[in-house]
Amino acid sequence: MAGYGHGSVTGIDERTLGRIDLLLFDADYSAAADAVDDSWRIAVLAAAPRARTDRERVRAHAVHAANARRDPAVGRVRDASIWHRLCLALALVLAVVAAELVLPSRTVGSAGGFGLQQEMLPAGAAAVVALSILWWLEPLRLALFLWHRAARADRSGRQSGMARLTGDLVDPRDGVAVFFALDEWWRVAGPAALAREGARVRRVRVEVLARLRLAGVITGIDEQFAALDPPPTRWRERRR
Repeated sequence: MAGYGHGSVTGIDERTLGRIDLLLFDADYSAAADAVDDSWRIAVLAAAPRARTDRERVRAHAVHAANARRDPAVGRVRDASIWHRLCLALALVLAVVAAELVLPSRTVGSAGGFGLQQEMLPAGAAAVVALSILWWLEPLRLALFLWHRAARADRSGRQSGMARLTGDLVDPRDGVAVFFALDEWWRVAGPAALAREGARVRRVRVEVLARLRLAGVITGIDEQFAALDPPPTRWRERRR
């Protein structure tokens, strides 16, 4: 993960750093130039969490629309939303509860508590529900992973990089329509983000470039020259 474990170079908050790291981890750049070109888009998505959700919604809708034209019976494309992140939090809480119920340090039959036998049923139920939620969420890559399901999803080549944008398409030729929809979204969202909170977007981009350098994706010279680049005059979805 690009720059993971390193502090901020501008003093920005940890939550924003975390969003940057997740976005860069998912990007899978093949060349330094691609990473630099994408830095403004990453900055917008990390600076405004709602923008990332909106972009994913546009992508999922475009993919579903394209699939429906090919096959009206095709299922809806899932997009990662706040609901999925809440489900992830619930799964983690249930996992902790399940572990707490069967910890050896708990006193069996202690006053006011249940005995071990009585605790096994709720602990097992919590563990099963937590495992089921994580299994369901795994293809969306929200955090933790389950090896078998993750390996199968990874072999599909749709979990990161450019393949993630169009991997759900029934016909890959419809990728043009998906990119067109995302281009239209960026055409409005990019300038709007700069107009609304330009200083924050620029500050986040400094962090993006620094973390790309720390990860060895770009060089220090790349970082210095990129820092002087103005915002894009034409906002569009990443192509490489």
